[in-house]
Amino acid sequence: MLHVSHNTHDAGSDQNVSSYNTIKRQPRRALRYSTRMTLSFALTAVMTAVVLSVVLAFVWERQFATYTRANMQRMAQQMADSLSQQYEENGSWSKQTLEYVAETSESMPEVGMRITSSEGVVLYDDSVGGMITEEHPRHSRIAVPSREDSVVVADVTAKDDTGKKTKVGKVTYWSVSSDALLTQNDSTFRTRSYAAIVMAATMAVGFACIIGVFVARALARPIKRITTTAAQIRNGDLTARTELTGTDEIGRLGEMFD
Repeated sequence: MLHVSHNTHDAGSDQNVSSYNTIKRQPRRALRYSTRMTLSFALTAVMTAVVLSVVLAFVWERQFATYTRANMQRMAQQMADSLSQQYEENGSWSKQTLEYVAETSESMPEVGMRITSSEGVVLYDDSVGGMITEEHPRHSRIAVPSREDSVVVADVTAKDDTGKKTKVGKVTYWSVSSDALLTQNDSTFRTRSYAAIVMAATMAVGFACIIGVFVARALARPIKRITTTAAQIRNGDLTARTELTGTDEIGRLGEMFD
């Protein structure tokens, strides 16, 4: 009887041991906590840099567009002043004046020009090929852009018999490219500005990765101590302690674990 009871007890013990030593499925391999923290810092820096670059690029483009329009307005006013002087000398819109307009327009292939008299008669128009005569046609046409902020107008005035200045026509300028009226220094400044934005964004991402490494290690260190202590206790060392203290969540977790 005792022998049977002993066998029954052994069978139960073997069953408990078998149940305790059941092989568990290995968890899926994942990135380390410090690596995930570093990647989080890097992705945050990348998104911040992208947003900042887009905003700066938009602001710069608006600024350069305003600068280009101011240059085009200045050029239109200079042409209007020159035409005013020639109109006063000739007393009308002469053929020589229109030829001067055509030669000036030919020297600016990316800028369109239209000359209109005070009666609304179009005397010169780059959108239809230049002079409205067969003697001096333009070899190409420059279409007028649909955006109103890409077109500037300057009035042509001349003194009448009483010495009073009256409007005798107007000059209309437009540009097919925002870069057409930028000087070499302006273009260089624009290129360097975008290069500086890209460099700053790259440096920001680099610094974020470095900071992320140190912060991730600082956060992972106490967690690693807790897991190491838990492994020691599991292996039978009941005297193992994390020795973590503090008022934050990890410190309180270490104190409760101890």
